[in-house]
Amino acid sequence: MTQEIKIPVSAETVLSEVVVVAKAKPNVSAAGVTTYRPQISVVLKKVVNRKETAAQDVPVSDRVKQSSKEIDLTAYLGTGSSVTTRRSTREPAGSFSLTFPDQQSPTDKDSIYGLIEPNDIIEIRMCRDISKTDAGAEGRSRIPIVMRGFVTQVERKEAMTTGGPQRTVTISGHDYGKILQILRVFYLPGVVIDQDLLTAFNLAMNYDVEAVADEPAADFLERIVTKIVQQFIDRMKAASGGGGESPIMDITFNSSVTDGVVSAFGTQSWPGGSIWDLLHYYGDVGIWNELYIEDRASGPVLVYRPCPFRTAAGEYIQDGAHADTVEIVAADLVDLTARRTDANTANYFWVDAPRYQLVESPLMRAGQNDGALQPSPRLADYQNSDPLLYGIRLMIENTNQGGRVDGKAEDVVTQGEKDAIAMIAEKRRVLIENNKDNVVLEDGQMVIKGNERVKPGSYVKLTRGKFEASYYAFEVDHLWQFGDGFITTIQYDRGTGFIERLKRSGSAYLDELTIGGSYGA
Repeated sequence: MTQEIKIPVSAETVLSEVVVVAKAKPNVSAAGVTTYRPQISVVLKKVVNRKETAAQDVPVSDRVKQSSKEIDLTAYLGTGSSVTTRRSTREPAGSFSLTFPDQQSPTDKDSIYGLIEPNDIIEIRMCRDISKTDAGAEGRSRIPIVMRGFVTQVERKEAMTTGGPQRTVTISGHDYGKILQILRVFYLPGVVIDQDLLTAFNLAMNYDVEAVADEPAADFLERIVTKIVQQFIDRMKAASGGGGESPIMDITFNSSVTDGVVSAFGTQSWPGGSIWDLLHYYGDVGIWNELYIEDRASGPVLVYRPCPFRTAAGEYIQDGAHADTVEIVAADLVDLTARRTDANTANYFWVDAPRYQLVESPLMRAGQNDGALQPSPRLADYQNSDPLLYGIRLMIENTNQGGRVDGKAEDVVTQGEKDAIAMIAEKRRVLIENNKDNVVLEDGQMVIKGNERVKPGSYVKLTRGKFEASYYAFEVDHLWQFGDGFITTIQYDRGTGFIERLKRSGSAYLDELTIGGSYGA
């Protein structure tokens, strides 16, 4: 009978054997110990088709003009090589970094350093277990995509060491969120005077974005992406094609947000900045919604969705909110840090709506009648936020959404005011539910065996013995090191470990231990 042996897991022993040729399934030794061979693929796709040197009208050599349009960098990964990706639902762009020994390309007659330029595209794929990936795909496409992005910096380091000369190349960059950051709107003295009119939306005039008085926030964000971002991508494609098909991909907009109203009139309150700032500002991103880039098999997707936060009882707080769950066990765990704090405890919640801060505004009228402020901004007699325990703690946030009803018929204005009060009340309810249990929810860091299925915006469900807890992964880092393996680091919050401990009638400490020991499955 084959005996299964459980072995301790550490960052050094996790997935220690690395190969770049896909295998059908993980290896199982005679002792029954499963070992994995993580797969990786890194491909450079040329975007910059250089025809001149730094000096104008000084052409480059034919060698440069005829260089490869796609370079598989996987074969260059050797001793000392590492590939890192980092992505968060709370940042405008993800990032990547690759380090590998410098070598001459056998076909392009130059160092890899000399073949890469900023704005070239890098495609990174990783997986821990090739047998659990898309069996219908072929070649490197079978390895799941982790990140596509643009090179931002190329660095070559040459040093003389006791072992002889060493040359390494480091490539770093950002995912397609970079485009949302480099596209900027700014106001200078040379702008057309008409663009400063109160009722004119500057982007509508410059980019043919139809100015709509009141429209769903998701529609507004989608028009910005299709009219401004897509126009820029189309120009990039034209400049990078070099007579062939450009490797640059379109950004698809995907939304599950069903509430929120944006009025193009009066948007001069936005001071200017990047397109990301514009989308963040009018999308009410942060407290109520998330906006981030996710790489899928079909291409980069800009995801706009309600924050998928859950109550302490495990129910989603907002309608339409959803997040995938990835289940792991103790054997997957390398390191876990959990902490709780009263720093974000609050018991008086207020949502300001600058769009309604006018004389006789709906918000001010509601303030005159405490009965209209439902749910009440005061959270009393609730242990996790009790002012008798924690003192009076104010949490105030702004919403930049809201319609315009001024200048319309009386019945329209009356209904519009009711809608405004209802909108603000709902945003206050979400603010309360998101934060009333902060003192018992955990945040921290989790390091696990490399798992490409864990993405920012997903929940990780960890089972240890009889103990189960979930954690919201808002940032995920993947690290692949040649010879050392593949690990995933998760920054999380809204962890339910402490809440689960409070429910236990027996020993919570013993419940989270496994029969095979702390590292057992």
